[in-house]
Amino acid sequence: MDGVLKKIYFTIIMIFLSGGVLIFSIFTWFHPFKNEIPSINFTISSFDDILFSTTTNDFKTMLTREDFNKIPSSLKGISTVFERKDENIIFYKTSTFIDDDKEYIVSKKDNQSYLELSFYIKSVKNQNLYLSPLSHINIKPFEKSIRIGFFKDDNNKLIWEPNSDVHTEEGVHKALVHYDKIVNVESNKNALEYRGIKSEISKKDKILSYSKDDRYFSNVSVKSTLSRNDSFVDCFPLKKGMNKVKVYFWIESQDVDYDENDLFEQLQFSFLFTTKNS
Repeated sequence: MDGVLKKIYFTIIMIFLSGGVLIFSIFTWFHPFKNEIPSINFTISSFDDILFSTTTNDFKTMLTREDFNKIPSSLKGISTVFERKDENIIFYKTSTFIDDDKEYIVSKKDNQSYLELSFYIKSVKNQNLYLSPLSHINIKPFEKSIRIGFFKDDNNKLIWEPNSDVHTEEGVHKALVHYDKIVNVESNKNALEYRGIKSEISKKDKILSYSKDDRYFSNVSVKSTLSRNDSFVDCFPLKKGMNKVKVYFWIESQDVDYDENDLFEQLQFSFLFTTKNS
């Protein structure tokens, strides 16, 4: 009898254990973290004598997403002239509406639809900082309207457009209509100037989307990529010691290739900084 009871107890225990394993397996299979792909993922690194840190301590050769506290889950179409006000770069979220067959724009200050990365670079000497062409950027589906702003101080900043020489067919049309520029889909060699937004615009203002009204817009120059295979982006000089740097990513809604009907999927990039430009 004792042997029969032991077999019964053993069978019951095995049933519970098997059930627990099955439940855990189902949970791990269907739980979101199993298959979740972060919308924004990245690395920042160097192959020479500069180090990185998000604080003033613990410098290392590479920063990843986990080193930063606040990362937005998505990006939206915004615009800026990349000028600092009150210690911040001001961005404006935009939308458009049609009235009497004309397209008008509305803008409102925005502090969450872009990615801002603040970190420190430690340099062993005074030298210049470059972004290597080995860097990789992928932002679906906005590859042609992404902007990257490098900011060290008011005298050391630039906007880089990685895909300045590639346009959509709609972008080619917009360039001609709104900027009087003739560009091709893949053979344009210089970045188009665009008019970034510098003020809020209400619906009642009735401002055209590509207006030249200098109350709301200013021409913005960007550094273009003339050759994706061997072009180093000249960022700014580093001083010996610690240098605080900010990098901004945004989808420029005033870019001719921007389509506000597209939905953000993901941003992945690998920045390889260097102090050598060849």
